Amino acid sequence: AALLAGMLLAGYKAKVAAVFQAALLAMATFYAHSFFRLASNHWERDLHQYYFFQLLTVTGAMLLIASRGAGRFSMDHNKKFG
Repeated sequence: AALLAGMLLAGYKAKVAAVFQAALLAMATFYAHSFFRLASNHWERDLHQYYFFQLLTVTGAMLLIASRGAGRFSMDHNKKFG
């Protein structure tokens, strides 16, 4: 995961790294913060629900990077146009 984050940060193969990062984050989120398995009056349910949706938005950001690219300052962009 650290290698994928580094690739994403540098903009090297960012689309591929973002897809794998999104997949890993989605699996970890469903495993670690599965609030829907808890009873509706359980004291940890709201906490897990908050973290679940927060991490789901980060997963969406990874998918956005995967679809749009890393931007004009990335290594991939400079390789194409440099």
